[in-house]
Amino acid sequence: MESLPISLPPADFLSTIPPSPPAGSPIDLSRLSSPESNADVQVNGAANPPHDTTSADSQGNPAPSAENSESATNSVTSKAEIQKQLSLNAAASRQSERLLYSVPDVTSNVDFDGLSGDMAMHLLDLHWNGLHFTYLLTYRPAIMDSLLNNGPYVNKLLLTAIYFQSSIYSNFGFHSDPNDPQTTGMAFYSRFKQLLPDYIDEPTLPTIVALLICGECLIPYGKQSAGWVYCGMAYRMITDMGYHLNIPPEKGAESGITATDMEMRRRVYWGAYAVDKFQSVCLGRQPALSLLEGTLPSDFLDWHEESVEWKPYKDPKTPALDSVTILGSPAHAVSIFQRSLRLATITERIIKSLYSIDKASLTASESLHTRNMLKGHLVHWRAVTPAHLRYDTSDDTPTPPPHLLSL
Repeated sequence: MESLPISLPPADFLSTIPPSPPAGSPIDLSRLSSPESNADVQVNGAANPPHDTTSADSQGNPAPSAENSESATNSVTSKAEIQKQLSLNAAASRQSERLLYSVPDVTSNVDFDGLSGDMAMHLLDLHWNGLHFTYLLTYRPAIMDSLLNNGPYVNKLLLTAIYFQSSIYSNFGFHSDPNDPQTTGMAFYSRFKQLLPDYIDEPTLPTIVALLICGECLIPYGKQSAGWVYCGMAYRMITDMGYHLNIPPEKGAESGITATDMEMRRRVYWGAYAVDKFQSVCLGRQPALSLLEGTLPSDFLDWHEESVEWKPYKDPKTPALDSVTILGSPAHAVSIFQRSLRLATITERIIKSLYSIDKASLTASESLHTRNMLKGHLVHWRAVTPAHLRYDTSDDTPTPPPHLLSL
């Protein structure tokens, strides 16, 4: 199973980035919290956000209250407690997902926006198996639980974006024109554009994720302008909702922010930050999100996907062509994304140092010095990347998951 190609940025960068340290020295990542930190969890989100981004379910109904919600952990402020609870919830959620395969009545009650249960689950499985790991924008336990129980973390726009993205890698040929492979998934894109006006007036977390997924998906189609615009809408929604800000635990508790909310906001903001940097490098445009403008910790609370087994996707409805047994390997999903995120911060520095307007007047010697300094950052990033997250083509070990190869 392939992962969606990472769209990568130049552009200029905000002048607020501090002066670069000497060549080879690490970038100051003080705001990028270490996963090993023992500090208490700091609830993210604006102290007084204009809207509650998780206040409606996929049908527009109010979200369940924190007291009644299965994930009502707003009274828990210990990082260790929240990590434990989220990990347990993630494991339980995987068990609940089996109902979608084994109990037909459950699938028949889920609104897949017109798709059959089998086809919808095929596209969702493709997403969770590979595409999801690129930026970890989609928090699986919350989305699948909401899909089963009509919760607030998924809507039709997000489902359609996932269908669109996954259809590119499906063997079932989702072509609008059977003779034109460029039309693969375009029916889902048309549906996305049809749904979008209904979700613009009241931004929500799933709408933000939907815009990011669709925006990224359009780049390989050659629709760079549309992709850039959709992602830009998502960035503005993030700022509008205050998802780039951190607030004290007690204020989060007062606002009914749950552990699931905390985790989703971190993943959405930092996933969007990485999308912004890599897409800007690819398209030669200015990024929208600056490291200095956000105060949200970057360490994720749920590390369940770090140790789960990853195997190439094989559709359960398709007969096997051979009897080859494919060995699985640990997904290392969170640690791989954390390394990718640190690479995104270097990308931000590259953009600021080389592609901003005020750098056009640099002399040749100044440009060479800047180039050497930036190369030092990249060399250091590579040097401190754990050995199990590096892929050596000369090694005889099995080929790692696609999201590690793209690191």
